[in-house]
Amino acid sequence: MFKDYYLILGIGKDASPEEIEKAFKEVDAKLNGAPQSKEFQDAKEAFTVLSHQETKILYDKELEAYNESDDFANYEIKDQSLANTISSLQTNIEVNEQPSSGCGAKIGKGCMWAFVIVIVLMLQMCITAIMKQKGRNAVRNRYSYVMPQKPAISHVYQLL
Repeated sequence: MFKDYYLILGIGKDASPEEIEKAFKEVDAKLNGAPQSKEFQDAKEAFTVLSHQETKILYDKELEAYNESDDFANYEIKDQSLANTISSLQTNIEVNEQPSSGCGAKIGKGCMWAFVIVIVLMLQMCITAIMKQKGRNAVRNRYSYVMPQKPAISHVYQLL
């Protein structure tokens, strides 16, 4: 399916390379939490095609042909070099979307072990703090127990 890269980036056809880069950075900032999202990948593809003068010229020609076409749904890019460029971009995006491990995380083994060690050390610190507090409470309770004392006899006589 043919994509309107100008519409994706929110710029006009006469946009300068600086405006194209600025528009891509705005989309990047807006979608910062989701670099694997479809919108971000489309914006990245649009930026890659429009930021190079040669591919931008080819794309503009294809966009004109697309706009003049009667069959928008089945439109195919006629310029083979542009079609190859876009196809390679889409292939790279699809390859990058695949998770590197079974759980979908892109964390290296070294990072994973560092994370596990940090968690274990934090648990050890928590357990140590709990045990120290229990020890303090045990000492406090041992020495804070007050033995009941016998009332003084003089005190008893005063009550009578």
